[in-house]
Amino acid sequence: MQSKMLMTGVVIFGASVLLVLVLLATHGGANKSRQFEVLGDLLSGRHGSLMRALLVAAMGGLAVGAMISFSAVGRSDAARRKYCQETCVQRGFTQGTLGLSAGRDASGRSYKVCRCSGGPEKELELDPSTFPESE
Repeated sequence: MQSKMLMTGVVIFGASVLLVLVLLATHGGANKSRQFEVLGDLLSGRHGSLMRALLVAAMGGLAVGAMISFSAVGRSDAARRKYCQETCVQRGFTQGTLGLSAGRDASGRSYKVCRCSGGPEKELELDPSTFPESE
């Protein structure tokens, strides 16, 4: 579900960016120094009401596409956090949180883990990439 939602947001955002770029380029805004002038002309309706409507729709599409994409990422993160908590509780710990590893990978960087704490044994780190994708 989240991946479909994310792809929908990305497609809407990408199509809107493309439409803005096409409108700018076809009305003399390919030159950087004229882009704001052309945007002003388009928004004021000097190039016609259809061009103005297309630009307003494209700007709205940018906002909607970004909101849908960020919402999908947030939902995915929340589902991963919930699964981490449930997995840790099933293993006898009281808390499961997402964070960075105590150790380093082969390149010397920290990596994401699900850290289980408050249990009968010391903290346990699980790899969240092994968690199932939620729908």
